[in-house]
Amino acid sequence: MTLNLYSKYSRDPIRVYHGVLATRLYIILLLISIYLIIFLSYSSNQIFNGTIINPSEQEYEKLEKNYPSTLTCPCTQISIPYKDLITIEVKYHQICTSDFIQPWWYQSFFPYYTSDDDKTDFLTFAPSYFQTLETFCEIAKIIINNEISRFLTTTFVHGQILRNDLFYSQINSAINTFIQLTKNEYIYRMSVTNALLHSNQYFSHMIASTDLGVVLWSWSNGAYTIEIRAEAMYTLDASGDKCYCVLDSTCDIDNNIFTGTGISWPVNWELDGIQGGCSVMDSVLKSSLICWFENTCLNQLRILVNTAKLPTLPSITPLNSTLSSQYFPNTSIEKIFNEIMIEEWNFSSPYSIYYQKCKPSSCSFTYEKRTGVIYITTIIISLIGGINVILRLLSPLIIKIIFKFIHRFKPIHSSQISTIQQENHQNVGICSRIRNRMVQLIDKFLTMNLFNSESDNIETVRLERITTKLYLSIFSICIYSITIYLLFSDITINQSFTNPSENDYNKLLIAHSKSLDCPCNKISITYKDFIEINTTFHQICSSDFVNIKWINYLFGRGDWEAYNRRDIRVRGSAYFLFLSNLCQISQTTINNAIEQFLNEIFINTQLISESEYNIQIDNIISQFQNETLTKFSRSLKLLRDIMNGNAFVSSYFLNWYWWRDINSTFTIIPTIPIIMTNGCSCGTQSDCIDSGGIYYDTTSRQAFTMPGLYIGCSVVETLLYSTFECLYNQACIDSLLNYITTVSARYDYRMNILALNSSIVSRFKTNTLIQIIADELFIEEWKINSSYSLFYNQCAPAYCSYQTRKDDYAIYIISKILGLYGGLTVSLRFIIPLITKIIFNIIKRCRNNIIIPNE
Repeated sequence: MTLNLYSKYSRDPIRVYHGVLATRLYIILLLISIYLIIFLSYSSNQIFNGTIINPSEQEYEKLEKNYPSTLTCPCTQISIPYKDLITIEVKYHQICTSDFIQPWWYQSFFPYYTSDDDKTDFLTFAPSYFQTLETFCEIAKIIINNEISRFLTTTFVHGQILRNDLFYSQINSAINTFIQLTKNEYIYRMSVTNALLHSNQYFSHMIASTDLGVVLWSWSNGAYTIEIRAEAMYTLDASGDKCYCVLDSTCDIDNNIFTGTGISWPVNWELDGIQGGCSVMDSVLKSSLICWFENTCLNQLRILVNTAKLPTLPSITPLNSTLSSQYFPNTSIEKIFNEIMIEEWNFSSPYSIYYQKCKPSSCSFTYEKRTGVIYITTIIISLIGGINVILRLLSPLIIKIIFKFIHRFKPIHSSQISTIQQENHQNVGICSRIRNRMVQLIDKFLTMNLFNSESDNIETVRLERITTKLYLSIFSICIYSITIYLLFSDITINQSFTNPSENDYNKLLIAHSKSLDCPCNKISITYKDFIEINTTFHQICSSDFVNIKWINYLFGRGDWEAYNRRDIRVRGSAYFLFLSNLCQISQTTINNAIEQFLNEIFINTQLISESEYNIQIDNIISQFQNETLTKFSRSLKLLRDIMNGNAFVSSYFLNWYWWRDINSTFTIIPTIPIIMTNGCSCGTQSDCIDSGGIYYDTTSRQAFTMPGLYIGCSVVETLLYSTFECLYNQACIDSLLNYITTVSARYDYRMNILALNSSIVSRFKTNTLIQIIADELFIEEWKINSSYSLFYNQCAPAYCSYQTRKDDYAIYIISKILGLYGGLTVSLRFIIPLITKIIFNIIKRCRNNIIIPNE
């Protein structure tokens, strides 16, 4: 084969031979390259990208079925209020819509008078029983309506549309959390109210906790007065132990009730399902609704009413036992109460509505497919030009290098070259060699011909050399201009880093903090996925002072009427019992608040740096803490104001008492407010306080002043206006215990109890008001564990993009120049000879058309 693509016009046989070899090498390399392109293209799958604009729900379902792993459909509305997605309907227990909680029914039990003053039966609290049921239903409806409104205003956030099963999974999770939080809120509010009512021990017409007694006083002047006193009631449990309602609100009142002097009162509820507790509310919770399902039980109630000579009860429809219900007729009301009096929750959240609200503007997906002939052909065509240029340049160069090596390793030729080099080195100096080399380079440049056609025509060779010089000049100017443009122009390039790790992200952040953009794959993250919250409570909440042994010790015989109102004995049990309840309420409050907070979502479309994350989380946590503390303190203040404002009379006679001159003509015993030693009246103020401690019997003579104890107008106010000052001092406690057993000795033994540990670091001083500590929910320390790594894993950015300036990337400039080099070379090699020929043809014509005048 004599095909020659390089020296076909040359008469030099060696150059022609080299050209033939270079042509053969070029063809071989070209065929090998084409084969490799075909092989690699055919052996690899082709990845296709697909996009559907404004897909319908049916189209999306097909795409989800065919491309589940690569399908992405961004929502046009990423934040959708739950009210647009969910409808909530609540079906309450039928008791809440029955006649049993209607005023006309429970008012028919008034007035009830019994000739047996020591008799306790259902009629003694029947109106309050049904009113309490009505209250349970009303409060449940109020709380549920409020919580539903709050929940529906929150948003369902997701950047990408969720498939059907994932959507319902997240919706059901949100609904279950909502239901649980609503239950917690309902039970919490009722329990706080009940705790305060139980602590203050207000008088009730249901005699189960305390009862009134009368003491006749005779004076030296012959006058007689009547003092009304209160005494603690108790019942015997199954083991025969005493259970005082003032100490334990869970006592069962199903048998006899005993006074402090041992007098018993019979208890007979007489109706199926009715059970007694320490208060009306406790009695209702312990009972069941079975009686109100049965006509026989209602008839028994009518018999009791007729026996008590009450007006005949109106006819009433019993509860319907045939209705579908999750509760049995004998289910305790407490269980129904804990379910917020709800029979059934009905939620509706159609996926089609969610799809319409999300409304993806497009769906993109990728899939692999075997490469076809058209694709391979396209690849060959796109690459063949560059490969052709490279191989056309490399092939003759490779041949020249091979022949140089061949000639160099010929012995004779090598010795000749060596001899010539030695002679040249000996005879020619360095300056002369440099001068000769420069002359050679100039001569080579002047005679350079990049467009050599192997022609012997002098004019043609001259034209080719001029074209070469013009080509090199224009090419140099273009490369110089492009380089200057790239160096000084403000050009940025977009770079992308797929699936970056946290370490990768931090490195990118340091290098490209201003332009770094990492979209979160999951834009709504629940706080529980990356935050843990724990608390350390004040040591009082785990001390012996809230232990039932200490409370029972102070209670003694329960005869607080034998002690001064400001004496810590007996009444002190109520203070520490409320302190124990307050600690439990605080812990419940914190647990509920933390649970609710951790189920809320942190919305962030872009990954944020760790420093910014810490700032945002610190602010969010601080806001959560303030809201939790404020909500509790306001609720406690509201309940205190309501109870104080209604002037309920405490069984401990801390705010009001009854005292009547027997010679008075008034038949009504007046209620008299307690007046403190400083003149402050509990009838007009709720913040009156007196010094507390140990007193000699019922006199005002104080034997021991307990530092930090200030007796207020109720058990609640007493505790909140006091401090733990004495409880930190062992000497103070020892003195208190000594006076408890020696002054008006009614205590059988002295209890040993340790003071609070003053060496434990606390943010509260020993003389800090308990109200201040309670407003802080007895929290000594918040332990917040916020993990940025967990947050990063939840965000899980699929990629990070950033912009890089050209001066940051020298490789970019070089690659641009090399990229333009090929196209510039081809275009100039085509255009410059054409332009040169046109110019020379014009000049030639002009010369031929010159008219020489005759002389």
